[in-house]
Amino acid sequence: MLDAKTLDKFIEEINKSYQQFCVWRYLNDEFGLRQHKWKNEMTPINVEMSNQDFGCKFKNFFPVTVVSLRDGWLLSLSRICDPAYHPSDTRKERPRLSVDFIVSNFNDKEISSCVSEIKSRYKVGGLKEYRDNFLTHNDLKFDNVYIENIEILYYLLDELIDKVKDTNNGYLDCGWPLNNVEELSSRGVFELFEKLDR
Repeated sequence: MLDAKTLDKFIEEINKSYQQFCVWRYLNDEFGLRQHKWKNEMTPINVEMSNQDFGCKFKNFFPVTVVSLRDGWLLSLSRICDPAYHPSDTRKERPRLSVDFIVSNFNDKEISSCVSEIKSRYKVGGLKEYRDNFLTHNDLKFDNVYIENIEILYYLLDELIDKVKDTNNGYLDCGWPLNNVEELSSRGVFELFEKLDR
């Protein structure tokens, strides 16, 4: 049986990934809304370059931050969807904290059905292909794919957690619900931009 500490750690990984996703989404949107305005508020780097066009204010900071956050949630969500053990771990001595590992501790049809849907969405939604061919291996012949409906994958993970918690009263205090994570993430981004807008 799965111990509560491991479940809590698993939920923490999902929350961290979802927080990266939410901060990425809100940060990207808010920056996009201000790019035109900030383009006219450029600060020259030094006197010799003062007549050159440097583009948008915060030009170097936000594109790097947005891409880093995107890669962060893509990789962390992919790790959550990894197999329970690496193929070379034939003795199963080094489990991975993943959906497969969590479900391997239960013999429950509802939990198994939820996991099947998560794994299917992970593959069909383009996330696995993107992770394997671009983020992990930087394949030169890989055409960028559109990753769709990521929120649904997170909601399915949240549903899985609820089903796991229903199996044992000892799990009830584990983790935070995803809607709390989204609220904190959006609030944090909006506070940042309120200060930048002053």
